[in-house]
Amino acid sequence: LLLSLQPYYEEKDVVEHGAFAGKWTSEDGEMLWEFTPKDGGYQVTINEDGKLGAFEVTPFKIGDELFLDFYPDMDTTDEMISAFYAIHRIPTHSPMHVQTDGETPVFRAANLDWFGDYIEANPDAIRHEMIDDGKFPILTAQPKELQALLLKGLNEKKAFADMKLKRAAASE
Repeated sequence: LLLSLQPYYEEKDVVEHGAFAGKWTSEDGEMLWEFTPKDGGYQVTINEDGKLGAFEVTPFKIGDELFLDFYPDMDTTDEMISAFYAIHRIPTHSPMHVQTDGETPVFRAANLDWFGDYIEANPDAIRHEMIDDGKFPILTAQPKELQALLLKGLNEKKAFADMKLKRAAASE
């Protein structure tokens, strides 16, 4: 995932897009994503092998391209995490591109390998900090700069990877 301290959108970019409400599952059945409409966006709960994560998700457009901005739901608490540990977690935004050409949307996550290599080769392309011994970029740029980077990635075959999510059957 491509993490940013700033959102990938400005308020004028936000769109309402109700087509994702409901449950989605990975092809192998190991992940379940539940999209619940909330405040013009979504509350998304991800169950990955019994481990849960909750996000506030904002749909936005750059031109005609639809993206989702994932931000951890900071109101969710884990009883097993100490307060001291919890204050060290920094909430970040991550983008997902959504192709809506066909009947079923295709969710495409930003490929950290491609974006990381691009940033390493072009360190002045976008404001960032490298962490984890220089292996992991955290973007610090403003939304317009972040959007320009996403658009650059759309022109590259390996910049986004299909998540292979499909609508879950009613019984899931």
